[in-house]
Amino acid sequence: MSDSTQAKKPSLNNSDVYPDDVVLKTELADAFEPFELWRESLKSDDFGMDIEWRYYKDGGSWLCKATKRKKTVCWLSVWEGYFKIGFYFTDKNASDIEVLPISPVAKAEFANGKYYGKLKHLGFEVRDASDLSDLSTVMKYKISILR
Repeated sequence: MSDSTQAKKPSLNNSDVYPDDVVLKTELADAFEPFELWRESLKSDDFGMDIEWRYYKDGGSWLCKATKRKKTVCWLSVWEGYFKIGFYFTDKNASDIEVLPISPVAKAEFANGKYYGKLKHLGFEVRDASDLSDLSTVMKYKISILR
């Protein structure tokens, strides 16, 4: 397959190389600063979340899981020069997502988003700090619905 037809894959594919800050700075480049801001925000009183990096053989890369009281809030994957954060919601949360103060683009992508079993994906690409605003809103909402 040519490069244009190959599906892009996340970085951090070597199971032997833990994604510490040195590795993350290399992979994320300019997006490392917004990553640090995101990671620091998780420790705030607003969120009080933990993160855990784990290598997943089925996807062939390291993923970061952000949790609150052992419940998963979101997932982070690292790509060359940026990172993605994904949330998963049930259909009963769809009307709440529609009224959240997030970008119309994010709402439309969620409305037309892919299902994984009974869960629907809402994802964000983060390349600079301005991409973090909707994340905070969605993280607060997700925490509010955790049981």
